Amino acid sequence: MENKSLDLWSSYKELNQFVETCISRPINGVAISLSKTLAKYKHNFLRVMKNAPKNGRSRQIVESKANGNAATLPQEIVDEAVTLSNMYNLDEQVALDLLCIAQQKCADYPGIARGPVAILLYYDAHFALAATLKMLVQAHQGLRWESNCLADVQKVVSKFVNELVTDGLFEAIFAALSSMNLTREITLLQQNRGLGGAYHHHMVTTLYTGITKTLAEIVLLYSAQCGLPAQPLLALVNHLKGTQPELDAQGGVDDVSLALLMAALYSIDVSIVQEKDDIENIHTFLPILQEDNLIGRVHSELVNPQVTWACPGPSLRM
Repeated sequence: MENKSLDLWSSYKELNQFVETCISRPINGVAISLSKTLAKYKHNFLRVMKNAPKNGRSRQIVESKANGNAATLPQEIVDEAVTLSNMYNLDEQVALDLLCIAQQKCADYPGIARGPVAILLYYDAHFALAATLKMLVQAHQGLRWESNCLADVQKVVSKFVNELVTDGLFEAIFAALSSMNLTREITLLQQNRGLGGAYHHHMVTTLYTGITKTLAEIVLLYSAQCGLPAQPLLALVNHLKGTQPELDAQGGVDDVSLALLMAALYSIDVSIVQEKDDIENIHTFLPILQEDNLIGRVHSELVNPQVTWACPGPSLRM
């Protein structure tokens, strides 16, 4: 499967469909293709919610398409591409590609202009990447559930996900969650005339909150299935320190905060030992039992008197 570096939306959507097919359908020989494809996108998974950044060369190429007698695009779409690039620190050619796809898909979004459609495609692309990663974690070998995928596919998936974790996946997720704020995002869209009517506002909100929820669920699923190694676990504790949960009308904690809190609890839960016969195999999946004094390090972080928690109540102090 080709990694179309300039086609953000199509490449992430196709990756999602490809991974789903590999995991859900027993196709012999697909593991090799899956391994190669995942390797191509490893950098993208580790840079969750980050884009190929804008650069001068790409801007020159895009702007040249509306200049001179050989102009191939109207100035309006080039200006929109530059605006989109500035909004999301996005490579100008990638931004232009999003707008061109949006132009083709405007019929699917009646009453919404090309620019706001491109915004939806941008968020949908990142949601697709997060959803793909969630599928991979769900197919990971572990303690609490079994995947229906082929054994060689599960081996490829488990190895790849573990490599991502070692290379800082969860730290990247926590950084993304810390930087994401729906109110700030809506303001950005309003300032750049990227927000359509009520329906467009609803779709943006749904996609954006879907991304944050999916990222948190990735941490929860991995923690439940495999436990969290020391570095990701301590990073999670540090993230929770700075988290102020949002409460609904009934006083319930928001989905993201709840998922991360449960991930922390699963990471120190060893009750599964009492439920399984293969004790030695269980130890290989529980870092809390493998890594020296990990529980002591976590406890020290939790009770450190020099650290002020954003939410000082018992709900985030475990």
